[in-house]
Amino acid sequence: MDIRYAMHPDQMKRLESHEVRRHFLVEGLFEKDKINLVYSHIDRMIVGGVRPADQALELEVTMALVCFGTLIIRRGNHSVINARAFPNT
Repeated sequence: MDIRYAMHPDQMKRLESHEVRRHFLVEGLFEKDKINLVYSHIDRMIVGGVRPADQALELEVTMALVCFGTLIIRRGNHSVINARAFPNT
């Protein structure tokens, strides 16, 4: 799981545009046959993408996932969205 940390507003002011993208843009969530998760300390959320194509995928339960997931669920701020299924490409 990729973990994104919060920044102080003064630090944010000094970032170049490529650094802002590196810290805040979430890309590549739906890679074929892979589970990708990103935890953001800023929003206290986990964003994830799963794209099984040629094999079954299993979510590896790590200490970070348990801790962050429990924090989010205990606060009652959780939802799961299934946007769409990918064709087998």
